[in-house]
Amino acid sequence: MALYKNIVISALLFAPLLSISVKADETDELQDLELWEQDIPIVLSATRLKQKQSEAPASITIIDKQMIQGLGIRKLVEVLRLVPGIQVGFVSGNTPAVGYHGLTDDNSRRLQVLVDGRSVYQQALSRILWEDLPLSIENISRIEVIRGPNTATYGANSYMAIINIITDHPSDNLGWNVLYRNGQRGVNDASVNWAGATENLEYRINVSHKSDNGFDLARDGISSRYDSQTGNALEFDGYSQQAESTYRLKLGYKDNHRQMPGNNSNSIPDHNLKNRLGYIQFNYSSHINENRERKIQAYFNSSRITEGWNVCIPRLFLTNELFSLYSLDAGYAQSLIDALSTGNPPPAPTSPEVAVLAGQVFNRAITDGATVTCGDANQNIIEQRFDIEWEETIRLNQDMRLVGGVNFRHDRTRSETFFAGKQSKQIARLFTHYEWKITPETILNTGANVEYDSVAGTEISPRIALTHHINEHHTFRAIAALATRTPDLFEESASFSYRVRNLIPNLPAPSTSVPSGNGSLDSALFYQHSASKGGLSAEKIRSYELGYFGQFRNSEILLDVRLFLDDLYHLLDGSSKLGKFDLQNRDKVTFSGLEAQLDYRLSTDWRLWSSYSHVEINNNTSNFNNRSVIQDSGSLAVFYSPQNHWQFSAAAYSYSTWFGQEFLRSDMSVQYSLPVSDSWQLKTRFTWQHRYDDDFLFDANNTFSDKDTVYLQFLFSQ
Repeated sequence: MALYKNIVISALLFAPLLSISVKADETDELQDLELWEQDIPIVLSATRLKQKQSEAPASITIIDKQMIQGLGIRKLVEVLRLVPGIQVGFVSGNTPAVGYHGLTDDNSRRLQVLVDGRSVYQQALSRILWEDLPLSIENISRIEVIRGPNTATYGANSYMAIINIITDHPSDNLGWNVLYRNGQRGVNDASVNWAGATENLEYRINVSHKSDNGFDLARDGISSRYDSQTGNALEFDGYSQQAESTYRLKLGYKDNHRQMPGNNSNSIPDHNLKNRLGYIQFNYSSHINENRERKIQAYFNSSRITEGWNVCIPRLFLTNELFSLYSLDAGYAQSLIDALSTGNPPPAPTSPEVAVLAGQVFNRAITDGATVTCGDANQNIIEQRFDIEWEETIRLNQDMRLVGGVNFRHDRTRSETFFAGKQSKQIARLFTHYEWKITPETILNTGANVEYDSVAGTEISPRIALTHHINEHHTFRAIAALATRTPDLFEESASFSYRVRNLIPNLPAPSTSVPSGNGSLDSALFYQHSASKGGLSAEKIRSYELGYFGQFRNSEILLDVRLFLDDLYHLLDGSSKLGKFDLQNRDKVTFSGLEAQLDYRLSTDWRLWSSYSHVEINNNTSNFNNRSVIQDSGSLAVFYSPQNHWQFSAAAYSYSTWFGQEFLRSDMSVQYSLPVSDSWQLKTRFTWQHRYDDDFLFDANNTFSDKDTVYLQFLFSQ
């Protein structure tokens, strides 16, 4: 394992040196002229202004369609392994865990993810529902990843990195595209894509199905994993241009079914989850004159998760008496249960009130407390968001540009389990960014975001950057930023409990000597419960960066290097579990290190991509933070597209140690294109993935019985 890791890391480190010694034969023919200028990519995500990547005040990774399709990747999160510092794993089977530099959990809570400018960050539980997004990977044009905080541009929760997914324009691929993919581990995908145009409207309709069987085995190497998933999606994208104005309407809906592995510690068995996620988005853009542009965006997101199971537990756990005792003294209640289950004497009560309730619990325990009662529990949740934004871009003169706007957002959620009803929050913010070309060589970028959150209060997030061109090939940048992540609704306002319904056999009538409110004859609350204490403040990060962007051999080689120092403080620390909820802003950590990425277009046929990240952790107050950091990680990919019917690609990804485990995988993909008529062609792609290590992937229960994954893809297109 160490040998393979060293080979990959060495290749990534020395790739820039090797590339300089190779002579490219031809200049790469670029497809999207709007996003390229003089062979330098134009980025859209750093400041809301169109800027050359060499002039943008950010470290940016661009993953384009050639890279996504060339590697045969079928899951969106998998392609993010090409980004320096991004780590990708899976928890509870098919649930992606994506993070940047560390602090990774199953919710991706410190990343901002946008799809065509629409945030898919779920505010109720601070998570990205990666697998539930109605988003066909075949229709992604490019992914821009801002490596570093950018709350000044996109508001709170743009904390450690921003992932902006940009989809194809409807007119980019007119006609039919019919895809089918099948392979190991139950991979069975299909999609039909139709794009057309009329005099005033360009549109795309996509219908897709995606399913697989997840991981093979649990940590014991014997038990099968209960983590298959099946999803069906419908997408519409319509675009119209009238004079100097454009209109775009997008609709999406996905019905995703997942098997969820059980949790023995919480008496939760294997069960099923269904999520119906949809959105509607409207964008308007108008060039008022040559120096002014206006944009309006409005969208509505909705997610409705149904997740339930049948549970059988001792009747005592559903009694009013035990629920009330747990509310009064959770520690004593748990000690009493332990004593009753082992036959030991009950512990001494901690107060007269505890003594009264303890006696009632003991009486219930010795009468019918051991009787097993079965019923239905759930953790259903509905989340909805309405967001509207007004943005103005003004060119003040030849050297100065200004962009600013206002945004209003309303988030609401409903869950009996997580909130005992409804919760909501409102956000209003002002944002602005100013670009000044002080000289032809030096550019100043400044920006700020002022945000009012009805739960977390008001925060100001400034950002300043200075970019200097030594010459047309070498650019240095210095960036300082302050960013925030506001507590989600669950962290701030949780009321966490499980109500069990349809009880068989029914419970006896509650005792009149116990406070009412827990249960009836056919439903009751499980005795364990918890609630947030509230009063949490925003997590904060002070980020400092020195960067370099180099262009070599007529921009055939693009090299980006980043030195960073990120000071994270007021981090939430503690438990948010059913048995204990004690989150506080008491954690802190400092990350420092280096990142590098190389994009080398050797010729029209060959392309090399490599990335590397080294992270050091300091001033840490949590063992979890240490384990969550990958000190060394990287990727290496080669693409070969000869001027015939063939395409070849190969890639390798390496993590040094992540939660005590190593990761090293290689991918290979081969495509052959065959014309089948004057207007149709068939593209057949074979993809093979191989794991070199024997470790699990983030979750100890996520293992494979076979290190290889193979699937075959057929694409009919006009």
